[in-house]
Amino acid sequence: MASPKKIKAKRLLIADDTEFYRLMLKNLLEKAGYLVDCASTVKETLEKAGAQAGTIDLIILDFLLEKKSGPSFLRQLAETRANRASQAGHAIPVLVMGRQYQEGFDIDKMEPFGVRGYFDKSHPMEELLFCVNQILFPEAKNLRKSPRAQVSIPVYCRIGDETLSSHTFNLSRDGMFIITTASPPPQPNTKIGLRFWLPPSESVIECEAIVIWCNNVGPSMNELYPPGMGVMFLRLSPAQNECINGYVREKLSNILRW
Repeated sequence: MASPKKIKAKRLLIADDTEFYRLMLKNLLEKAGYLVDCASTVKETLEKAGAQAGTIDLIILDFLLEKKSGPSFLRQLAETRANRASQAGHAIPVLVMGRQYQEGFDIDKMEPFGVRGYFDKSHPMEELLFCVNQILFPEAKNLRKSPRAQVSIPVYCRIGDETLSSHTFNLSRDGMFIITTASPPPQPNTKIGLRFWLPPSESVIECEAIVIWCNNVGPSMNELYPPGMGVMFLRLSPAQNECINGYVREKLSNILRW
C-alpha cells in the first residue's frame, strides 16, 4: 500500500510592532500547525520577506506597522523578491490587520499588492485563524456541511433541572460551541434545551440540542477552543433555520472580504 501523502506545513510571516499581540498570534497559529516567523519593524519585515523568497505562503501585516502608511508599505513589500509573482503568476497573499474603519484602507485598491482580506483587531483572535484558513485552503470552504462564525452571544442552557447562563464561541446552521467555565460540560449524547437570540433581532430562538463533543480542562484539551461543549440543534423550524443561516452568512462576510 502506498504511503499517505505528507502535507507540507504552510509558512507565515507576522509583521506587527506590538510584542504581546505578535506573540499571541504566533502561539495561536503554531498550535494550528503553521510555521510562523515574526517581524517587528518595517526594515525587518522587508528583509525577512526578501530572504525567504519562495517559502512564505502568507504575510499577516499590521496596516500601520511603525505608523508607516499601509498602502505605501504594501507597494514596497510587493517589490521584494518574496512578494513577486509566484509559480501560479499571483502575488503572495497578504492579510492586513487593523482597527475598525481603518483610514486609508480600500481592499479593492490593495488587491494588486496581494491583499486578500482585512482582519479587525478588535475581533477575537480566533477569527484571524478562520481568515488564514480561508485564504490558504480555499478548496476546503465547501467541505464543512455548514460554515461556522466566531461569535459571542448570550445563551441559556437547560440541563436537567438546572439552567446555565453562558456565551457561544462559534455558531453554525447546525449547532454551536458553548463556553462552560463555571462547571464541566455534560457528557456527549446529553440532550439539553437552548434559549438565545441573534442581535439586532429581538426574536428568541428556543430549541433542543444534543451534546456532540466536550472540551474539558486537562492534558487532552484542544487549546484552540475554550472549555465547553459542541452541540447540534434538533428540530429547528424553517424560520429559525433561516434566521441562524442569515446571521452566520452576514458575520462571515464581515470577517473576510475578498
